[in-house]
Amino acid sequence: MKNNITKNAMLIGAIAAGLALSSVSRADSGVPIHGFADVGVGYAGKNMQERLFDRGFFVSNLDLFFNPDLGNVKMLAELIIDATEGSVVVDSERLQIGYVLNNNFTIHMGRFHTPIGAWNTSYHHGAQIQTSVYKPRFIDFEDKVGVIPTHTVGLLLTGATDAGRNKFGYDFTIGNGSRIIGDAEFTTGDMQMGGDIDHDVALGTRLYYAFNSGTLDGLTVGVHGLKETITTDADVSAIVGGTHATDIQMMGGYFSFENHGIEWLSEYYSFSDKDHNTANAAAVTSSAYYTQFGYALNEHWLPYVRYEKTDFDQADAYFADQTYGASYDRIAVGLRHNLTDKACIKVEGNKTNIDQVDPSGVRAGVPGGEYQELRAQFAVRF
Repeated sequence: MKNNITKNAMLIGAIAAGLALSSVSRADSGVPIHGFADVGVGYAGKNMQERLFDRGFFVSNLDLFFNPDLGNVKMLAELIIDATEGSVVVDSERLQIGYVLNNNFTIHMGRFHTPIGAWNTSYHHGAQIQTSVYKPRFIDFEDKVGVIPTHTVGLLLTGATDAGRNKFGYDFTIGNGSRIIGDAEFTTGDMQMGGDIDHDVALGTRLYYAFNSGTLDGLTVGVHGLKETITTDADVSAIVGGTHATDIQMMGGYFSFENHGIEWLSEYYSFSDKDHNTANAAAVTSSAYYTQFGYALNEHWLPYVRYEKTDFDQADAYFADQTYGASYDRIAVGLRHNLTDKACIKVEGNKTNIDQVDPSGVRAGVPGGEYQELRAQFAVRF
């Protein structure tokens, strides 16, 4: 324990010294430091099974965001300092270095957010920039309760071209295939930052069209897809009864609309997955979606409501092997109050129903049931 405390103290000291040095040299280096932070308080019913704090006050991650101006060379780094579980953990949430080939095309390499939907590409760890307290559950990050690969390590080709006053955008990715890792208490997705030990390539794409004029001004519509083989780690295999590798094929679409005080987001995901180790295996289909609607009463008050639902077939090892891979539905209602353009207070309540996994299934005994939550959050950006 003493060694851990010493290591954490040294780590915090090193980070503080680095930030101080960056602040002193900021005028010369041109490297701005931005960040996000949030704190709050909440309560959850006794049936809650999420790997989150169920009641009391909480301090979320400190998110430091760096985006230096290097001319045609682009760099984006996001550093997360997490102390939510009693010890300090520093995580390189994103680290991508790219080069602008022309006005419509940039290539990046590193760890980045998988270009799927509107939420994963627009909102990251910064709670202040998203309307709600929480993300939709199924697209939360892999180290929380999410079940979709929201990060990729590899190449990202991105760009956009004008279509009159509107814009057509595109993203293409190739990267390391993900793994499912963890233990009996909690499994998580691993995007394999240190290299792809399975040699399974992940391919992804997103195409979108943004309206910037006329009656549809503020509307973006798009499609997304993801294809990869995801392997269950040996430690998890001992729990779930065998080594699994699943060929994932995800396709879907989304839209977002932000104008005239209206904020409306909706995403749909369809899965057609096969057992990688079985010849001519039949495809197993699953689906997930959410829709969130908010209306700004004025510049300070924005009430919102969200409904989300998943139908994850437990015959698909990709979902069955994950702690939070059971189907569920949730209704959430909240109110956001903007104190300034960089600080807000939110209150959100939800009712969640998680399907009980069939006792004969792979993850027998995974808890289900219904519970309620109430959260208040104070979020800032700087």
